[in-house]
Amino acid sequence: MKLLVDVKVFKKFVERLASVAPKSPIIQSAVYAYLFISDGVVYGTATDTRESITLPLAAEINKEGEMLFPVHDAIKLLKGLSGEAMVHADGKNIHFKCGKVKAKWGFVAASTFPSVEHTPEGGIKVKAKAVADALRRAATMIMVDMTRANLSGPYTTITKGHIQSLGISGYGIVEVERDVEGLADGELEQFLVHLDQCDGLIKAFHDAGDEATVVVSDNRVFVSHDGYEFSARLLGKSALPQYKMLIPPTEDIERTFTFDVAEIVDTLDRASYFSESGKDSAPSFFLALESGSVFIRSVEDVKGSFEEEVSAEIEGEASDFSVAFQHSLFSRILRAIEGAKKLKVSFKDKLSPAIISSDEVEGVSSILMPIRVE
Repeated sequence: MKLLVDVKVFKKFVERLASVAPKSPIIQSAVYAYLFISDGVVYGTATDTRESITLPLAAEINKEGEMLFPVHDAIKLLKGLSGEAMVHADGKNIHFKCGKVKAKWGFVAASTFPSVEHTPEGGIKVKAKAVADALRRAATMIMVDMTRANLSGPYTTITKGHIQSLGISGYGIVEVERDVEGLADGELEQFLVHLDQCDGLIKAFHDAGDEATVVVSDNRVFVSHDGYEFSARLLGKSALPQYKMLIPPTEDIERTFTFDVAEIVDTLDRASYFSESGKDSAPSFFLALESGSVFIRSVEDVKGSFEEEVSAEIEGEASDFSVAFQHSLFSRILRAIEGAKKLKVSFKDKLSPAIISSDEVEGVSSILMPIRVE
């Protein structure tokens, strides 16, 4: 194989393949990407068995063939280069030449590359950006749980005009449920993808632009468009958890606080510095209503304590009230409503789940369990 390619185009191609190809796999040839030619078009494939990607490369073909290309090494090599590059394999080495830069690697037989399952026939066409946004928001709540695989990724269901994606952890839930006109030209059964593959799946939908084809097989979900294919292994066919029973009925809600998102983010950051472990693992904070004023308080530890009064609109019961939340989970919910300026937190009582949402972000609602702090 011998190719002439623009370096900037080649760099993006290599980086996308390297995002899937593992750096130290059980199958050594998987650190490479498989480059091949089909119907006069150059393609590259990378896989770590859990997820796979195939994408086209705009290149001039001087000689047909195939090769395994070391994408991780190439990222370092391509940095700062521009112009055209020649890439070719001669059966002994893989050669790269761009201007005054020359490099070569040892040849690895393409026949050693792991087999990759390509997109089956069928599937449905979807509005790719709408699916990507729902997955991204739901995935913010996921924390990988080795003991409960069914909580290690978002549950997603797509119909012709509706999408639901659900992210669940031990203490919180983010649900994205939206009506999207013309979302799909068919229906997909529910699929569940591990969080480790969810980023790749979201990027695949983003890369698709307006429209992508989605197929769900017995063990994988496939996203394809214009010669591009991405697939991720499914976690299984787990039934959707019965989470609705956790949500307090609307008529049972006693009080609702409406906060400015920017203010609450800044206040929580300050409060978290008083946690001995730092803000990334701050265990909890208190949200308190006292004499008509609302406060955020840190949990007192060896560094001391923190309190700040925050602006809030209060609807419903105005008696004194105090509840504690895990800082990291509350922060995840804030990421789920990215783009909102106002945040609503509603309570039945201090022991029941809080309902968190924003009128500015359609179809996203969250449930967060309070925690006990001695």
